[in-house]
Amino acid sequence: MCGNVIDLTVGVVIIVVFGKIVASLVVDVMMPTLGRAVGSMSCN
Repeated sequence: MCGNVIDLTVGVVIIVVFGKIVASLVVDVMMPTLGRAVGSMSCN
Protein backbone atom coordinates (compact mmCIF):
# COMPACT_ATOMS: atom_id res chain seq x y z
CA MET A 1 0.00 0.00 0.00
CA CYS A 2 2.80 2.44 0.85
CA GLY A 3 4.46 1.87 -2.52
CA ASN A 4 1.22 2.71 -4.32
CA VAL A 5 0.92 5.99 -2.42
CA ILE A 6 4.49 6.94 -3.33
CA ASP A 7 3.90 6.05 -6.99
CA LEU A 8 0.73 8.14 -7.04
CA THR A 9 2.51 11.10 -5.43
CA VAL A 10 5.38 10.94 -7.93
CA GLY A 11 2.90 10.76 -10.79
CA VAL A 12 0.98 13.80 -9.57
CA VAL A 13 4.19 15.81 -9.16
CA ILE A 14 5.31 14.90 -12.69
CA ILE A 15 1.94 15.93 -14.13
CA VAL A 16 1.99 19.27 -12.29
CA VAL A 17 5.54 20.06 -13.44
CA PHE A 18 4.73 19.07 -17.03
CA GLY A 19 1.65 21.31 -16.97
CA LYS A 20 3.68 24.28 -15.77
CA ILE A 21 6.30 23.72 -18.47
CA VAL A 22 3.64 23.60 -21.20
CA ALA A 23 1.90 26.71 -19.85
CA SER A 24 5.19 28.60 -19.73
CA LEU A 25 6.04 27.52 -23.27
CA VAL A 26 2.69 28.75 -24.57
CA VAL A 27 2.82 32.09 -22.75
CA ASP A 28 6.50 32.90 -23.34
CA VAL A 29 7.09 31.45 -26.83
CA MET A 30 3.88 30.75 -28.72
CA MET A 31 1.82 33.85 -27.86
CA PRO A 32 4.50 36.47 -28.68
CA THR A 33 5.23 34.68 -31.96
CA LEU A 34 1.54 34.58 -32.81
CA GLY A 35 1.18 38.24 -31.83
CA ARG A 36 4.01 39.24 -34.17
CA ALA A 37 2.52 37.16 -36.98
CA VAL A 38 -0.95 38.67 -36.62
CA GLY A 39 0.31 42.18 -35.92
CA SER A 40 -2.40 44.04 -34.06
CA MET A 41 -3.25 41.27 -31.59
CA SER A 42 -2.45 41.96 -27.94
CA CYS A 43 -1.38 38.99 -25.82
CA ASN A 44 -1.87 40.65 -22.42
